[in-house]
Parts: sequence; C-alpha cells; structure tokens
Amino acid sequence: DVDTLTDYVINNDLISLKNEKYLSITDSESFVKATLNNDTFRDNGIIVNEMKFDSIDSAVKYAKKNGYSKIIEYKNNNISIKEVR
Repeated sequence: DVDTLTDYVINNDLISLKNEKYLSITDSESFVKATLNNDTFRDNGIIVNEMKFDSIDSAVKYAKKNGYSKIIEYKNNNISIKEVR
C-alpha cells in the first residue's frame, strides 16, 4: 500500500522532504498534464500519489484519513489545488 510505505519513510526519516503529501486525481483527458506537473512537485520534495476516485468527496475523505495536505485535481486539462481540512 502506497500510504503505508510513505508513512514508513516519513516516520523513519529515510528521505528529506517538506513533509507535504498531495493526492492527485485526474480525468483521462488531463493524464499527460498531470504526470508532468506531478513530476515537478516531486522534484521539489513533495510526495504526490496519483489515485482514482469516483468523486471528489471520496478523494477528500481518503485524503483526510491518510494525512494528505492537498488534493490536486486535473479536469479538462485544468488544474485546481484544494487544501484538505
């Protein structure tokens, strides 16, 4: 499970990072843009996990439960970043 591995790495200081974890969701039209943008986030020390959800509400629930600070939503080749609260 990606989250278990991410938590293990963070909790054991195995890598240096900004302690930010983003959840990325995308539609099929925006897949290439999402991949390129997410690589840029990763290059800047942010953990980005790409996952599929049926709705933004499902993604928010998952993000809250698993310690994500933001959700990056790619839709119709547009990007929006939402704070997880």
